[in-house]
Amino acid sequence: MKNAYTPTQEQDSLPGKLGARFLTAILPALTPGLASVGRRLPRPFVSAHFVVALEGARHMHWLVPPPQLDGRSFTIRIEDLGLCVSFTCRQGRFRPLWNPVPTTDLDISARLADFASLARGTTDADTLFFQRRLKIAGDIDLGLIVKNWLDAMERPAWLTHTGQGFGG
Repeated sequence: MKNAYTPTQEQDSLPGKLGARFLTAILPALTPGLASVGRRLPRPFVSAHFVVALEGARHMHWLVPPPQLDGRSFTIRIEDLGLCVSFTCRQGRFRPLWNPVPTTDLDISARLADFASLARGTTDADTLFFQRRLKIAGDIDLGLIVKNWLDAMERPAWLTHTGQGFGG
């Protein structure tokens, strides 16, 4: 079932407006405090919540994983928040890694602002990688698959208008 919102409705929706306000005004001020908490949170706890967001995006048809991700494991590190999430993709669904292995197939790390600009599509992964703001370790071929998938996906209108000016 497709998303019932039109781009104009998404942009003007309460979640879109709240998300934009959160990313531009509130989150940068909270980052130092969040980092002190983030470093203390257990990875499975953070991973479970992150996967809920991924699954929500998948159910809304915003983030449908390609078959090449099936059975592969990922780690995402948000450096400035001290957060680390590990998850896998199985049968087209995202699942947290409850007992994270020391290394996953692909490890990606960056600051929150850089991840936000990637999600919005305002900065491409190549630019961040060559500026050494996006770090990738592990299976580089898998990294290219993920990069091309994310570059090609259509972003919801509320996301492209969220956090414009959140530069970190």
